[in-house]
Amino acid sequence: MADKGSIRLVIESFLSVRIFVAFIAATVMALVITLSVALSLGVVDWVKDERLPRITGYHIGLTILFLIALAGLTLVIYVRSYRENDDLFTPFRKQLCGDWQMKYTTWLYTNGGQVVFREQSTNCTIGIDEVTAKLFIHVNPQETEMAQSSPSRITDVLVNPLLDQKRVTYYYEARMQLKPSFTFKYQLPGGDLVIPVLGVLTAHTGKEGKNVISMKGKWYDLDGTYSDFIEKLARIDKIDVQTKLPRMGTLEFARAND
Repeated sequence: MADKGSIRLVIESFLSVRIFVAFIAATVMALVITLSVALSLGVVDWVKDERLPRITGYHIGLTILFLIALAGLTLVIYVRSYRENDDLFTPFRKQLCGDWQMKYTTWLYTNGGQVVFREQSTNCTIGIDEVTAKLFIHVNPQETEMAQSSPSRITDVLVNPLLDQKRVTYYYEARMQLKPSFTFKYQLPGGDLVIPVLGVLTAHTGKEGKNVISMKGKWYDLDGTYSDFIEKLARIDKIDVQTKLPRMGTLEFARAND
């Protein structure tokens, strides 16, 4: 599996190409618009006068017009390029939209130092961003004994039915807002615990195969931040840690209205 750095490099390179193409196209269009206005006002007349005209208010105004047209057209072309290239995947994205219940397993140590798993759940919403036409996942985690509820929006969501018709993957940095009482108990520094998370899911459709009714897969504690934190708490509690914690748990999405 490719690491996070290589994935980001590919995405950034792809976006830079989009911006460059949009900028070139917008430059040509802005020049045509500006030249048309200049000719209609008689500011530039290459046929009757080949001398270089002196700079006037008209020229300054035309320069401002060109810059505004360039910026506006670049933005419009760039945004439209998103939508045109994403049309192929839009039907599958729409199947994922709606309210979901997300279930996932975490882990901890017993007083005897054994690893046990526990299932947690939270509500989330999957939608399509109006500007980028990309999927997003809005997560509303429940309050726990360790952390307060801290809603987050996941924007790195990837689907590609051409490569895998049912796979959905996402990446984000989950932020656990630790409670002051919890940090005081364990003498921990304040602030959020940032956990890089990768989710890999397989979508399951209904009998007619038109709507996604559930998704199942795994979530990964990529750099071990969460597992290391739980192990640290166990050692503070003077628990005899006998085995290492996993860095992977089960993950399941079910329709909230089912």
